[in-house]
Amino acid sequence: MSANTPCPVDYRPRHMHFAPADIELWGYTADARFVKDVSLSFDMPTLCERLQIPSGTGLLDVPRLRFTDDRVWSLAKLLAEAVQDPDPGAQLYGDSLIAAIAARLLEPPRTADRPAAGLSPRQLRDAIMFLDSQLPARVDLATLSALADLSQSHYSRAFKASTGVAPTNGSCAHGSSGRRIC
Repeated sequence: MSANTPCPVDYRPRHMHFAPADIELWGYTADARFVKDVSLSFDMPTLCERLQIPSGTGLLDVPRLRFTDDRVWSLAKLLAEAVQDPDPGAQLYGDSLIAAIAARLLEPPRTADRPAAGLSPRQLRDAIMFLDSQLPARVDLATLSALADLSQSHYSRAFKASTGVAPTNGSCAHGSSGRRIC
């Protein structure tokens, strides 16, 4: 990005920016009506030591532009109030808020929780055919999981992901509608 170029990320209220030291940043607006800004500078070696952030993680080197984080926003508002508090004890409170903000900003990115992987189409087809062939008898989870060559816990999660229904009580039974219920 360069000077006089709009940011490609759409505006959202409470946008924040995290920029490592010595990085060049540009701002652009065609129609500014109101701007409120809070800038925090951290003593990174001290902060990393206090928060036990190992060096070489790269967390301090990657800018994050126009992101939102309600926790950081709330902590920054509390810090803004604490800065104006004449009470000497507010210093300790402010230091704690800064540590909390930094911990949140510098935590490793979370990987999105992947949805549970379901059974393969073949495994699901085999399970349905096997269950239908065993009607009205009960079928143990151990039998179904062995059929799919999966552990019982993995099979149970995969079965639920595929069908929306978890195997109950370790077995599958014949329902009142004539359909097998697991």
